[in-house]
Amino acid sequence: MKNSRKEYLMMFVIIGILGGVALGASFQIPAGGNLGLGADFMPKIVSVILLCCAFGFLIQALRAPKEEPVQKKEKRDPVPAIRFCVAFGLLILYTVLLKPVGFVIMTALYVFAQSLFMVPPEKRNFLFSGILGVASSLLIYFVFAKGLSMTLPAGILDGIL
Repeated sequence: MKNSRKEYLMMFVIIGILGGVALGASFQIPAGGNLGLGADFMPKIVSVILLCCAFGFLIQALRAPKEEPVQKKEKRDPVPAIRFCVAFGLLILYTVLLKPVGFVIMTALYVFAQSLFMVPPEKRNFLFSGILGVASSLLIYFVFAKGLSMTLPAGILDGIL
């Protein structure tokens, strides 16, 4: 299925705004740090990557063939929009509950839920998704909290980790 110019331009605008806002916000982060790079380094890198992706969508929009007027109005499938809203809702729920519940538990639950949600129902594997959620959460926690000495929200596991 080919995307239209309109869809590429819409993605350019959405990701461009998101990248621009993130880049602007990253300049508000203090630049000090123990490792030579401050806390502002990664947000700036991610923001620039987002802006590069946005310009990639702009290039795709310019390269896409012009749409020919369609005689019969095609009915669009609402499922992708619903899937996007559910995935975005899970992300919002994750960020809201991250501090009170804690990084390890919320990341494990988020990865578990997203991995089940993104897979077709006939291919869902609860055991694999559970192992993936727990393993990725613990790996990320130990790399950042123990290896890089970064503070992550402990939540209800405060004092245990």
